[in-house]
Amino acid sequence: MCPNVRVVFAAIAAFVTLGGLFATLHGMLFDLDDVVRAGVTVVICGVTCVVVMLNRWPHDKTG
Repeated sequence: MCPNVRVVFAAIAAFVTLGGLFATLHGMLFDLDDVVRAGVTVVICGVTCVVVMLNRWPHDKTG
């Protein structure tokens, strides 16, 4: 996968993570357990995606 495409996916995942954080806080404020669980799941998946996409891959060129 092209490094530029990975950066775009990482940026999208970062915004999805922010949405998950908002959902988590919303669920905590209004005592909505399902929303909290979904928000936490989205945050975990989003952060994982950002980390994976921004790490170097074995076939990346150096320099």
